[in-house]
Amino acid sequence: MVFDDVIRTEKLRLKGKIEDMGCIYAHDYPENGYVIAQQIRYTNNGMNMQGAVLFYQNPPMHQLSDSALAEHMAALKIINKNKKYYNFLIAFGRHHPYHAGADIKENYARLKKNSEESKLPEYLNWSDQRLSKFVGMAQLIDEISASGVVAVSIASGYMIGASGEKTLMFPYVIADSRSKIQLKEPTLGIMPVVGVYLLRRKTNQENTSSIVLTADPFKAQDLYGMGIFNRVIQIDGPYVDPNKDISSAQKEDDRTHGIMFPAALDFVVDALQSPDSVKSQPQIHNIMGRSELEQQIAFRTNPYNYLGFRKSDGSTMKLREAQQKDGWRGTPLFRPSIDSIQYFLDQMNGLDTEELGKRRDELLKLEKRLDLGLYKRHASNILIGFESAIGGKVVIFNV
Repeated sequence: MVFDDVIRTEKLRLKGKIEDMGCIYAHDYPENGYVIAQQIRYTNNGMNMQGAVLFYQNPPMHQLSDSALAEHMAALKIINKNKKYYNFLIAFGRHHPYHAGADIKENYARLKKNSEESKLPEYLNWSDQRLSKFVGMAQLIDEISASGVVAVSIASGYMIGASGEKTLMFPYVIADSRSKIQLKEPTLGIMPVVGVYLLRRKTNQENTSSIVLTADPFKAQDLYGMGIFNRVIQIDGPYVDPNKDISSAQKEDDRTHGIMFPAALDFVVDALQSPDSVKSQPQIHNIMGRSELEQQIAFRTNPYNYLGFRKSDGSTMKLREAQQKDGWRGTPLFRPSIDSIQYFLDQMNGLDTEELGKRRDELLKLEKRLDLGLYKRHASNILIGFESAIGGKVVIFNV
């Protein structure tokens, strides 16, 4: 039953044959989500491969709550234990329009409850444990990949924050052409916990800076041009929001799965037969010039530039309304977040892929420490960032 629900062979346009080798992990949790690890065998053109599939859903926004991270870790530990039997690992979720990051409402409620100086250590301890799980996921996926397993993530939907970071943990990413990633943490008053390092392993310093310092969404084709995605699979037509039409959303999910999962298996075959053929763009394209980036940061970190988006009652406009107004130049950024990210980027400047790999644990530890430092020093502004994001409003940080 698990195999049929996850793999859905009747929906696949396969070149070879796929077999059920048994479920090794299946667990749901309170937020109506679940994580499944399934073993499969794939035979194609004389190649007989065995691998694991990691499937996750938490509808409708598929946010990575604390419970979701714990379930991912549990499944990945089992996959890591059995990795000597695998040729590949493919991770994917539902092909829905939105894949949120951390559960902002969960974070907001905990931080608000413990934002007083005397109670803040309790929140920081919880946050440290959560962020450590996320760092641990990246390390586990690296360990699985280092054994020779071709570890592939299927990128689909609008992946925000932690969902985008989870995708970037995998050495290989094949993407639905409609997908995009946004590491929006600097618009909340925080910074990515692993995303800056993961991006820098896949692309150059300039592109990493553009993605994390603007906190803007970047489309699949642009991410491919920057060397971050390995393949982009053209899929026509829009995603369907399960909040609006659950039946049509399921049909679209099945249709997209029927294209993307076989594409992931084809990628695995290519990677095993000719590793050089699946590498990302040999010529990395820089998405933004340094001068343009600096101008954006200078404008967007100045709260006074956004006072015109405040209403007469003191509240701020809805973000979608503000984006249609003259003078809109992007979502406000929190200056201390930008400074922390820039400091971290400076530590990686000039490092090649091999050096970044050798210093992984050190750099991930630093990125996490810088993120926790923002919570420790700027809790009141982070609450403003969370509250504005939950309400879909323009954030104006206190100076």
